[in-house]
Amino acid sequence: MAKVLDQLPALIGLMGVVVGGLGTLLTTRFNERARWRREQRVRWDARRLDTYVTYAAVVKEIHAVALRMTANHRRVTWSQAMDYDLGLEAIAQADLRRTREWESMLLLGDEATVGAARDWWTAIVRVERIARGLPAFDNEDWDLAIEGVDTARDRFYVAARAGLSVDGGSVAQGPHQRARAWRA
Repeated sequence: MAKVLDQLPALIGLMGVVVGGLGTLLTTRFNERARWRREQRVRWDARRLDTYVTYAAVVKEIHAVALRMTANHRRVTWSQAMDYDLGLEAIAQADLRRTREWESMLLLGDEATVGAARDWWTAIVRVERIARGLPAFDNEDWDLAIEGVDTARDRFYVAARAGLSVDGGSVAQGPHQRARAWRA
């Protein structure tokens, strides 16, 4: 029995080494896994941001062309007029790019942002249809369509910023744009 008691401190020390090694192994694994998750989140957030920016740019391009196509028919405009046929071609080309970007949006976007992007596109289509319907142009329909685009765009940016955890307060442009249009 004395021999076992003599060896007890060594056994306790060995157990301490084993427990310490196991603790270090588990801690390292936990930290590596957490680091990997953070890196993946940053990686996908960067791709998501690129997708949101590219999609927004092409949708805004279609909107800008529609604004230019209708410039000569609106009461108030800051847009430079564009030839109707050139506008139709520009919209067709931009819509091809938008269709490609939509697939990235569906793959990478969160549910709220994809829904807001879909609503924004629906509002843009309304404006595009009015532009395609020239010369039968109604300023009241146009104003309602533009208000819908502004509201949908603002919702898209709110959803995208929330999904990417971007702080900074409201960036809503709709009310500002409408106030500016009516002062002129």
